[in-house]
Amino acid sequence: MKIIYLLFFVSLVCCSTNASLKDEKRDSFITIDIESALLDDLSSSNFLLSDVVSDLEFVKLELTNRSMIRDIRNILIGDKYILVDDYTEGALLFFKNGKFVSKIGEKGQGPKEYLYIWQAILDEKRGEVVLYTDNGFKVYDLNGEYKRIIPNVKREDLFYSYEHKIILWKDHWFLNEKLPVVEKTKEDLWTFAIVDTLFTMKKKYNNPSLKGQTTNIIANKVPLNGWKNYWLEYFASLDFYGGDFKMKYYDGDTIYKFNVVDSLFHPEYVLELGDHPSFETSHRWIKDTEFFKYLWAYDFFESAQYMYIVVCRSNYLYNVRFDKFTGGIVIVKSENIVNEKVLIGSPGYILRNRHTDFELVNDISGGIPFITRYKSTCGKYWIDEIKPSDLIDKVDIDGLKKAVVTNMTCREKLLNLLKNLDEDDNPILVIATLK
Repeated sequence: MKIIYLLFFVSLVCCSTNASLKDEKRDSFITIDIESALLDDLSSSNFLLSDVVSDLEFVKLELTNRSMIRDIRNILIGDKYILVDDYTEGALLFFKNGKFVSKIGEKGQGPKEYLYIWQAILDEKRGEVVLYTDNGFKVYDLNGEYKRIIPNVKREDLFYSYEHKIILWKDHWFLNEKLPVVEKTKEDLWTFAIVDTLFTMKKKYNNPSLKGQTTNIIANKVPLNGWKNYWLEYFASLDFYGGDFKMKYYDGDTIYKFNVVDSLFHPEYVLELGDHPSFETSHRWIKDTEFFKYLWAYDFFESAQYMYIVVCRSNYLYNVRFDKFTGGIVIVKSENIVNEKVLIGSPGYILRNRHTDFELVNDISGGIPFITRYKSTCGKYWIDEIKPSDLIDKVDIDGLKKAVVTNMTCREKLLNLLKNLDEDDNPILVIATLK
């Protein structure tokens, strides 16, 4: 989307730090000066869901002896179906109204089975679900029946780390790698890649922050024996609003947009965050308290009018809202304590991390706040996942009936759901349709 009414200065730069951009012509980007905005104290009490969302659906996922959900890893939503990728139960397919369709594949050691699923991908256009398993990439139909295996694809040949993310967007297959590397590693530490339907590598993209760090990264790879303060990072932040594919590398300050014509990621937004920690400080598994003193961008969420960026520093979280048409910035500040725990079995290592939820006041239906936990690759939906017990315990039905909301129909949907809800039910999905 072109932005033509910005008050922010739009600069022209030549991008040469990323291998994926080395042949790119000079391109325009938008600067979002978050550091200055924090100094100016451009604060607000909260952000409203109705600013970005037109409708809500409360989906109660049907509970059967085949569709019990225990620990959701990912939610994928298409035009007709919802695919739940569960750590324990595997891949479960539902209609968008929550009715159970099928469990994809079966556990076992046979050629059509698997012991563990790394990831499930819904290809609704072809009527297939691809499972990335311990026993290869296997393809099933929407009834859960085995169709074929993708030949000659081994994890150790394709990836260099234990965790990977596979993204299907508009018939384009992307791989997203992240540190740490494993004991047997490759010298080629790419971050994104495009592959074909047989997972043959077509193009690789490098995180600029990894440039010149390969030797140190490999020296600090994941230990298979003994303790070592190895280096890691989190996945790139992704967003698909409006049918576009945008991403921000871990340890990056630039939001890129993928161009299908030249197959390059072009910079669209640059975040001004002030001083930056060293590579070792930001990638060390056992992070020092020093890391949390820096302003760090964790994720971003795009809508029709706004770009939201979740940043943290010290013991605070800042939800930053950038108006794409006026250039204005508003910030919601909340306390966000860094969690600490001793790593059991280690020589006194303390693991430090924080929760970085993007939370909006649900003024559409009322009830508990909306947290964007998943985004659809079609760019239409944000999804929250709520335990039935949380809805039962935290929603005051009498208060909800009196609450001022923007959509009475959505409130009635929530009230009807609460009437027939049991704590032992499957999680409830709140599907928000973006304006």
